[in-house]
Amino acid sequence: MNHINKVENNTHEIKIEKIVSTERLLQCAEILIEAYKGEPWFDSWTQESAKAILTYHYQTPKFMGWVATSSCGVAGCCIGNIEPHYTGRNFILKELFISPKSQKRGVGKKLLAAMKKDLEVNGVKTVLLFTKKAISDFYIKSGFSEVKGMGMMIYAKNE
Repeated sequence: MNHINKVENNTHEIKIEKIVSTERLLQCAEILIEAYKGEPWFDSWTQESAKAILTYHYQTPKFMGWVATSSCGVAGCCIGNIEPHYTGRNFILKELFISPKSQKRGVGKKLLAAMKKDLEVNGVKTVLLFTKKAISDFYIKSGFSEVKGMGMMIYAKNE
């Protein structure tokens, strides 16, 4: 299903469409860099590393993704993949990022709505993601809830 969802957003019409090619996804690399370099992330993505992670996600089995565009170009992106689980199939939301100039204009909500709609059509009822506490309210307002008793762990060997 390759639907396009049009939404009026202030002075710009936002279109949400499924990502069906690597080329389309790689158009999101610059937005990833810009979105994550500021608060609360302060990441240092480069063109090379952004394209590498997006290509990696695209090559993951059962990849699904959506891009938001306006007359100004790419406004945001939402990507992940469907994974099997004993309870059924889960969608693992890997990345949701919005251009800083398009943030707080409903683009993220529209991407999540398109994602949920397409996942429902595919029989997927559960979406999992990791995010910073600083932006968890965005997801809670979009129908997500925190998983009680779970924590994110990391092992990083110091050089």
